[in-house]
Amino acid sequence: NSLEKYLKTEKYITNNYEYESQVGVCNSLVVTDFGGDIMPIEISIYKDNSEIRETGNLSSVFKESILTSTGFIKANCNLLNINIDVFNKRCIHLHMPSIAIKKDGPSGGVAITTAIISAIKKHEIPKDIAFTGEMTLKGNILPVGGIKDKIIGALNRNIKTIYIPYGNKKEVEALDKNITQGINFIYVKCYEEIIKELGL
Repeated sequence: NSLEKYLKTEKYITNNYEYESQVGVCNSLVVTDFGGDIMPIEISIYKDNSEIRETGNLSSVFKESILTSTGFIKANCNLLNINIDVFNKRCIHLHMPSIAIKKDGPSGGVAITTAIISAIKKHEIPKDIAFTGEMTLKGNILPVGGIKDKIIGALNRNIKTIYIPYGNKKEVEALDKNITQGINFIYVKCYEEIIKELGL
């Protein structure tokens, strides 16, 4: 509480993503220049030309992740109990806050897919859950980098559960217990496992 008295005004303010659990929003774990953090992915669906819109300073890699996620969802409408018509004459708009920050997104596939399904099915995702993992068009979940930083970032944001690629399990288990204690890690190999876990 006395830091500001001695160090003056805070120079670097961490991103404040406090929000209540809501439909069409879920947390993606990211690594920034300042370490690990969470970044919410927001989805809105509205009547418009059938298309995908992306805002939030997203890289081409991130945009490819969005196309992969929507491709997976369209191909698995029966599994997800989704009417394919939702993609006709509707716009799926994905936004990530803090537009000044470039988002690379190689490990955002699982979070993107979850946020889109949440918006379509009006299924609320708890705010104390976060996701990381690259997704293939067939729904396989691939291991990603920056795991230690991401977990520390999640810990700092009071995240209680992390969905993480099974391929990163040994890496997580090798971390010091003071980093991983209190977090429930759910290791997944394919997206169908997340569908069952979250009841999507």
